[in-house]
Amino acid sequence: MIFIAEVFSHLVKDWNCRPLSEKDFNKICKKLGILVIEDGSDDMKRKGLYTEDEGVPIIFIRPELTGLERLWVLFHELGHHLLHAPATCFFSEGTQHKAEHEASVFASIALIPEQYVRQLYLWDLYEVDEFAAKLFDIRLEVYEAYGV
Repeated sequence: MIFIAEVFSHLVKDWNCRPLSEKDFNKICKKLGILVIEDGSDDMKRKGLYTEDEGVPIIFIRPELTGLERLWVLFHELGHHLLHAPATCFFSEGTQHKAEHEASVFASIALIPEQYVRQLYLWDLYEVDEFAAKLFDIRLEVYEAYGV
C-alpha cells in the first residue's frame, strides 16, 4: 500500500490531505492522456470500466452516476490505470480480486484523507448515506492495516 501512496502523491500535491474532486480527477486524466467517456448504452453493464484501445487509456463511466458514488467509480478506474495497465496484466481469479482491492484502496484514500478517518464515526455515516458508510469502512480498514 505504500506503493499506492507514492504513485498518487506524485500526481496530486495534497493527496491524503483533502478529499479529491472530479476537477482533480479530470486534471490527472488530462495530464496522463486518459480519455474519459460517458457511456449510458445498454452494452455498458458496469458502473465504470478501464481499458486501453490502441495504446490510448480510456475510462468509461455511466452518466447517471452522481455525487460520491460517481467520484468513487472515477477514482477506482483511475487506480486501475495507475496500478494495472491492461497491456501488462493477465488476470486470474486471484489476481483479479487483488486488483479490485487495490483500486478500491486507491479510491478510498483519494476521497477520504487520513485526518477524516480519525474524526468520523462509522455509525454516523450509516444515518446519512449507506454508500458513504461502505466507503468509510473500506478506508478505515486501509488506515488500520497500513497507517495510510
